[in-house]
Amino acid sequence: MGSLLRRRPPLMSVLSVASAFVLTLIVHRQFVARDWLFTEERIRELIGSDVNPCATGNQTQLRRAYINVVSKFHSTDADHKIEAEQARRQKQLKDYCNAHPLPRTVKGLPKWQQTVLLKHLHVNERHKFVYCSVPKVACTHWKQVLKTLNEQEAWPGCSTFNHLKDTAGMRLYSYPREDRSRILKTYYRFLFVRNPLERLLSAYLNKLHPNGSDTDYFNQRFGQNIVRMLRPGQNPEIRQRKDFVTWPEFAEYLLKIELKDFNEHWMPYEHLCQPCALQYNFIGHYENLNSESNYVIRKVQAGGRVAFPDSQTRRSMSARKRKVLAHLHTLRQPLQDGLINIFAHSHGLFGYDIPEM
Repeated sequence: MGSLLRRRPPLMSVLSVASAFVLTLIVHRQFVARDWLFTEERIRELIGSDVNPCATGNQTQLRRAYINVVSKFHSTDADHKIEAEQARRQKQLKDYCNAHPLPRTVKGLPKWQQTVLLKHLHVNERHKFVYCSVPKVACTHWKQVLKTLNEQEAWPGCSTFNHLKDTAGMRLYSYPREDRSRILKTYYRFLFVRNPLERLLSAYLNKLHPNGSDTDYFNQRFGQNIVRMLRPGQNPEIRQRKDFVTWPEFAEYLLKIELKDFNEHWMPYEHLCQPCALQYNFIGHYENLNSESNYVIRKVQAGGRVAFPDSQTRRSMSARKRKVLAHLHTLRQPLQDGLINIFAHSHGLFGYDIPEM
């Protein structure tokens, strides 16, 4: 990269420096005004629509411009607010763990719970952190950050991302037993959560609803089993909209199976990440995803290498809450009560209110 820069004509070098300076000023103004609501796409627009962020060389150049803005222009006051809120969340978690019979040590977990936990803990050795991935809480973005930090790509999202293949070597499960305890004791540990029933609904709409964007695998793996269980005698193949699993059927299915048979996209937090057995240094909330994610990146001293891809939720918190309530109201009372019971610990651990029906 350095040799390429030295071959540029002097005029181009001057223009590049000037453009970078102007870019920083412009993005800084947007950054301060929008309070974290800028994206790498907006930076690309400022540089020029003809710039390919995934082309060789451009990835590094754009990444540096993006993280330069994020790392240098964050608000210290905002960090103080995050830390104060973090203390409140940690107390909430500790008090709840003390008041309920949840596992308190990783070694004391049943075998299946240990396996689930270890497969969801992702390790970065250079920056010494462990991230517990929770599906439907921006885990794809965080895995792309991990991939970038592991120098598998220079710009998040520039290559096809395979959850299992691209993150397999980062999982604590792949480490020798003697290393696991050391890592869990000494590395910075964090996770991100969201309203549990909102996450559940998001999983259904994305994986099993006719308008979902990721239904093929889940219909074959789960949808057909649900049809066999709840529609006896019917052909389980899902070919048309009328064949898809309905929201009430999905709820009934969850009430009929054991927790160990839950898919990770709808498994409760206490089984995915074991927050009473494993002490996390940071508990992030989806409602403050961008600011808190970049806080964590700075905390593990990775701010000079990567910034969290902008992932602002499209709906307001109140709109998402109304959507969840609307779907819960379509269920019979036993199904409502059953779902709330399944996710009661997930609500209580992280301070989310159980909806009043």
